[in-house]
Amino acid sequence: MGSGTSIDKLLGDSRELCAKLSVRLPEDHPCPLTDACPCVTDIEKASLNGDCHLITKASPVRSSNDSVRYVRTEIEESCFCNAFTEHDSVAVIADRKKGELTVETYPPDRFTLMDIVQDLSEIADVEVQQLSLVSGSENLHELQTVNVSRLTDLERETVDWAIEHGYYERPREVGLDEIADEFGVSKSSISQRLRSAERKLVLDAMR
Repeated sequence: MGSGTSIDKLLGDSRELCAKLSVRLPEDHPCPLTDACPCVTDIEKASLNGDCHLITKASPVRSSNDSVRYVRTEIEESCFCNAFTEHDSVAVIADRKKGELTVETYPPDRFTLMDIVQDLSEIADVEVQQLSLVSGSENLHELQTVNVSRLTDLERETVDWAIEHGYYERPREVGLDEIADEFGVSKSSISQRLRSAERKLVLDAMR
């Protein structure tokens, strides 16, 4: 067996896309990072055999010494990291402050990234902060304008109303219940309509 084949097996498939996401988890989320002390800084996270392993470095205010802590918890179905692992990606915690995680991930392609964002949006507030190529500093989300003509009239009307009334603000000023009441449909129908519109817009922006 040649050395090139061995290296290929070790390194796996190539990932050229890097995405930086802002993820704000609800207070009742099972991840221990949800209510971790603000003094927690460096975070190393790994999943193994259904358990989540966390090693964190903390800098307590009243102490001059850093403290390294290890936490092991069972991964629940609603854990946000599942949105990454189910799509062959890894969540790398780049930063954490005021209940908001900055997560870096390397999805195999743009369509998979959209699936990750869609799954995350079911359990958390999520935004794509940056999309770039690993091989350079080119910032993909600055290269394209969004073509809203891809939306149906109903999708456009719903998104316009949601934007106007603060659905996409952080924190949200209205929720799915209010939008559903406005359009006289169920909450699940509104959720599906918005996801369809968001998918079209994000995919167009990332082409």
